[in-house]
Amino acid sequence: MFRRMRKAGDEKGSALFTVLVLAVVMATVLVAVSVSSVSRNQIAERSNSELERLYAAQAGLERWKVFIMSDIEHCATNLQAAINAGGDVNPVHTFAVGAGNTVIETFAEDLGTDANPYLTWYLLRSRATDNMGRVTELGVTARLVDTFGKYALFVDGNLSVGAFARYAGNVHSNANVSIGGQNITFLGDLTAVGTITFVNNNARNTCTFGKSATPGVAFKPRPSAADIQATGENPPAGTLVYDWNDADFRTRFSTATGSQPNDTLKTYITFQVDMMTVVTTCVVGGVTKTMTETLPVPNDNFIYTAGDAYVSGHLSRRVSILTPATITITGPIRYMDDNDEPQYLLYNKQGGVANFHDTWDSWAPVANWKGNNFDYRQADDWAERMPVVDGYAQNPTLGLVAGSSIYINNAPKDFPKNIEVHAAIYSSNDVFRPTLEKDPNAHNIMIHGTRVQVGSSPNSSAWQFRHYSYDENLWAAPPPGFPSALDPNFSNWHIVRSQ
Repeated sequence: MFRRMRKAGDEKGSALFTVLVLAVVMATVLVAVSVSSVSRNQIAERSNSELERLYAAQAGLERWKVFIMSDIEHCATNLQAAINAGGDVNPVHTFAVGAGNTVIETFAEDLGTDANPYLTWYLLRSRATDNMGRVTELGVTARLVDTFGKYALFVDGNLSVGAFARYAGNVHSNANVSIGGQNITFLGDLTAVGTITFVNNNARNTCTFGKSATPGVAFKPRPSAADIQATGENPPAGTLVYDWNDADFRTRFSTATGSQPNDTLKTYITFQVDMMTVVTTCVVGGVTKTMTETLPVPNDNFIYTAGDAYVSGHLSRRVSILTPATITITGPIRYMDDNDEPQYLLYNKQGGVANFHDTWDSWAPVANWKGNNFDYRQADDWAERMPVVDGYAQNPTLGLVAGSSIYINNAPKDFPKNIEVHAAIYSSNDVFRPTLEKDPNAHNIMIHGTRVQVGSSPNSSAWQFRHYSYDENLWAAPPPGFPSALDPNFSNWHIVRSQ
């Protein structure tokens, strides 16, 4: 009986112990659940707070856009005034959202990329601070004008794209784009004011977009011949001016020729690496008067002529030629180093470099330069040979900016086979076109740069093989004086801090 009683007591003790253990376990679980619930609530609350501040900071950036876009004519002046008043440290705008629980402050910094406020880059910042002192700050880079140098092709009219075309820069039409062939590649953005269409499913299925294809965008106006003339009449320091109304040019021309220049002015420019020969002529009393000057190429500046311009040669500097009239390319234009060695070579895929024709100043093969046998590209050792100006290595760049047509003189006696043109080409009211539109003996034309013009160029009958290669250096460093449009660009949105 004693044993039975002891056994019953042991069982009661074990049961009590088990209940106690279960109680402790359950309490621990309840505490853990409670702590977990609190943690989740805290995390959710913090996450909601961060999201609210993020949206609030975005509102600050939108406030910046309104500030700039609402007075587009004076936006550069207004922005610079805000910065000069300490807008990089002191808030330019301050406002509250969410019943005053979050305060937004905006700031601006001039990144100092250009003396012209329209051409420099800015960092616009927006800081959102909640009532607990927690901060989220966003930043966006902005530029007030958009350069046309970023376009591989820009046309005002309809654009029809043929098979195997490849564009490394942006492409834009102020009308419609028709993708009319197979295996077409757009590495940049494709935009059109009108529609973007495909002629068939094969064109659609074989077309590659590296970024975006966007129809229905805003019309992009371009500077006119009058705008180019206005730029030349109010040039920056260091500009070479050939204008019969310019006092300095009138003096030089009169001293050289004994006559005053007039509106028959023509300017012939031949680049010789870092130097150039400039010949100006005017017809005075039925007699052609001529002045010849040998000058350094005005690096990072431009040459303005009020009359027609004619250009050719080898260039190792950054310069543009601006005229409200016409430009005629009279011979090859090729980028060089300071030892007159080329930046771009025609490589033979069988090994080595293709044959060069000294008289033509161009590569000799008459077969397709972009075919199976050849590869036209930057020289493999170019990085070691880049021209150095004021201690900085640079790529040669030429802008050809005309109010009217830009011609290439492709008369057979001048260009019997091939031609290279390294330049960013801009025509306000016409296109890049040959002087002779039909030439059965011409083979390759290589345009390395960009084309901004009214419509398509009539080059198909002038050269058997037509190559348009975008100069990717133009994206970051367009030619000096190259046209731009007041079209504020906001990019590179990023979080500056969140705490």
